[in-house]
Amino acid sequence: MHQNQAALRYQADFLHNLLQAMLKCCEERGDHEQRLFGLPCSEIKCLLLFKERRYITLTQVSRELGVAKSRATALVDALVSKGLAERNPDPHDARIRIIVLTRSGERTLQAVQDYQATVHERVLRKLTPQERDQVLTCLEKLKYCMELVKQELGEGQAGD
Repeated sequence: MHQNQAALRYQADFLHNLLQAMLKCCEERGDHEQRLFGLPCSEIKCLLLFKERRYITLTQVSRELGVAKSRATALVDALVSKGLAERNPDPHDARIRIIVLTRSGERTLQAVQDYQATVHERVLRKLTPQERDQVLTCLEKLKYCMELVKQELGEGQAGD
């Protein structure tokens, strides 16, 4: 059993190092995106919330980015001041303002999406089709397992 525990500890350390290296690659890509699009990563993340929707509320920005409402307001203000978004009254509830992208915002969003897709395609092209399927399947399973552990930790079951 001691040998199995040592192997598991080695694998846990290896996983940690791999995740750290992957995170660093993602952060460096984010730095490159900032320079390429002239926007901070936080504003790019905010833009990407419009990927599959026409409008969003400030509360949704706050919740989906995991930031305080004041920070969400600052992000939206920055996009508005750059001509990428605008605030409009909600046609169904006058108390609510919805945030929509301008044409310039839509073009920027499309450029960011195209750039990210190209980068990910370049990564996938380094693998054979079979390796792609294996890597994506394993990453999906890893994400699922990480979400389970996150739930366990949130429920106070860290020792399991």
